[in-house]
Amino acid sequence: MQTLEGFTSGVPMSEEQETMHASTQYGWRMPPLEPWRDVLATLKEAGFKQIWEQELSSEAMPATKKLRERWKLFTFLMPPTALPSQASLEFMEATVNYDQGLQGGIFTYHFISAARPA
Repeated sequence: MQTLEGFTSGVPMSEEQETMHASTQYGWRMPPLEPWRDVLATLKEAGFKQIWEQELSSEAMPATKKLRERWKLFTFLMPPTALPSQASLEFMEATVNYDQGLQGGIFTYHFISAARPA
């Protein structure tokens, strides 16, 4: 499972951060990601006994930063007559937003796995 979470202090995201979150979801064409605390609670309620959760933001940051830098280079080198598609622009805007949010502590990246007793 993948989850996207605002500040871990429990402070709700600002309007600007919520806009960044919504733009990321739209650009990546994915349903909203649930806060990781809600995912953990749902798994417990569903009867999962063995639940593992790992915060991986620091491991994800180099990859998102690299994607963002490559996008900047790509757009800089692209001839003005060869504009990317709207969907491509939205995808890359989402990637840039996610990187900025991850680097800025707005988002965290968590890996969650669970086992249900037989």
